[in-house]
Amino acid sequence: MFRASVGGRDAAHPLYRHTLVHAISGLLGPAARLCRGWNGMGLALAALLMSWDAAPTLAQRFESVLCVIDTALPRRRRTGRTYQGFVKALSRRGRVLRDLLTAHLRDATRRLAGLAFTINGLVPIGVDGSRFDAPRTIANEGLGVGG
Repeated sequence: MFRASVGGRDAAHPLYRHTLVHAISGLLGPAARLCRGWNGMGLALAALLMSWDAAPTLAQRFESVLCVIDTALPRRRRTGRTYQGFVKALSRRGRVLRDLLTAHLRDATRRLAGLAFTINGLVPIGVDGSRFDAPRTIANEGLGVGG
């Protein structure tokens, strides 16, 4: 673990991350079927956890995620060890993995929601990824530009 990473050496070992890995693993169902080198489960978990890691560089994020995966998921064979191998596996199987996970998570959401999945024939899901770079001046606030 890089000492310079956010939270220091122990940031990769809190108990909640193991709980998170196990919860995510249950949702990833079909991901484990991709095999050889980086298995689908390891690949999906690494990609997801790297996107949430607060370390400043990809190398530090990758190293932190390896610590979490190695500790949280007991296995006979460890996950890949290099960032280059991770990226190569992700570029080779990322699209297939994404499609499998999308379909699996969509079905799981539908099952969990039951009758509430649709309201008046519509699926009530919304995402707002707005980002406002305009300064929060009185004039911009009045125009609705700043947020």
